[in-house]
Amino acid sequence: MRAAWRAASPRERMLVAAIVAILALLHAYRFDRMDFADDAYFAAALDHASLFGFLRERYLSWSGRLPIDALAALLLDHVWLWRVLNFAMVLAFCANVARLGFGAGGKAPAAIACVLGMWLLFPLALLQDAAWWVTGSFNYLWPATAGLVAVRAMFERHRRTTVGWTLIACAGGFAAYSEQVAIVLLCLGLPRWWQLWRSGRFGPGDAALCGAIAVNAAINLLAPGAQVRFAAETVRWYPDYDLLDVVDKLHIALGLVGTTLGRTDHLAAAVLVAVVGVLVWHARPARGVRIALLGGLGFLALAHLAPFALPPGTGLLHRLTVVAVTAANGTASSPMIVLALALSAVRVSSRARSSPCASAACERRRGSPTPCWSGGRRSPRWRSRPRCTRRGNARGSSHAR
Repeated sequence: MRAAWRAASPRERMLVAAIVAILALLHAYRFDRMDFADDAYFAAALDHASLFGFLRERYLSWSGRLPIDALAALLLDHVWLWRVLNFAMVLAFCANVARLGFGAGGKAPAAIACVLGMWLLFPLALLQDAAWWVTGSFNYLWPATAGLVAVRAMFERHRRTTVGWTLIACAGGFAAYSEQVAIVLLCLGLPRWWQLWRSGRFGPGDAALCGAIAVNAAINLLAPGAQVRFAAETVRWYPDYDLLDVVDKLHIALGLVGTTLGRTDHLAAAVLVAVVGVLVWHARPARGVRIALLGGLGFLALAHLAPFALPPGTGLLHRLTVVAVTAANGTASSPMIVLALALSAVRVSSRARSSPCASAACERRRGSPTPCWSGGRRSPRWRSRPRCTRRGNARGSSHAR
């Protein structure tokens, strides 16, 4: 990380510093707890009960999110401490997304500035509920950040100390207390851990992370209060939920996702679709992958542009967003997933194009029935005289002559 920052240009450092300063000023002078709703409830939670008694009552009657509820009860009376920690969580979230999306290049200030800029393009209502609202940050931003730390440990394979694996296991266990994050971690982790075990690379640290996520997810999902809350919230928001079939429930779920992606103020979705489309077109991956990615991007772009053209209240916009999100999910083209896939395709394609045949290797293979690789693409023909792909040697090399 330090080497990447030293190698960065002053403009890149100034850009990161400017965005970080904006976030710091917002936390210092704009964000505060509310005097009503959940903020007021958690601020007064320990006035007439101990922390253990409060968590026990919550676990049995409403929620299984034990560490999240504990943080809310302890920190809502200390807003300045929350501001410092939440500011650090925003930076950690963006840094981890940069590492997952850009790989080793994610250490560069330009990559982190890119993700920070995308963060500021998300709809204000979404950021207000998930990050700037004190209680909401405990339930959404903080578990998501901890989940990104766990995902990085699954796929970045290098030596870690016992303390490092302990902290990663704690992050994975904390992330599992958000139901959505727990499901995503298990869906990503189980096949990955199986792959590591089959290849003999599943170590004690991976076992600790797997156990932490599984055990804490079970504690959360099997809580008696979680079942009570599910029933109460279902009756509140969907009174006829029990009368719906599976297709109707799927329609509701995809409609919620579609309306989120199709918001006119969701600038991040529009920018992601445009940038990823350019990256996929430039990378030129395999034809099937390219068609699937561009098709999913097209549907996402359609879902985003539809609110500008279609009038609300007709039901047509809702159906279009459902169809768009269904197709996007079918082609695995959620914005962040597509961004990671496109960047990986760009990296693989550029690596293949930048690894020309060495002249000595070509000389050794001259006259032998060996296929030659050119420009990152496999040539289906067997060449008796393989050519060198180095552009600088195209005129003066023995192959050209």
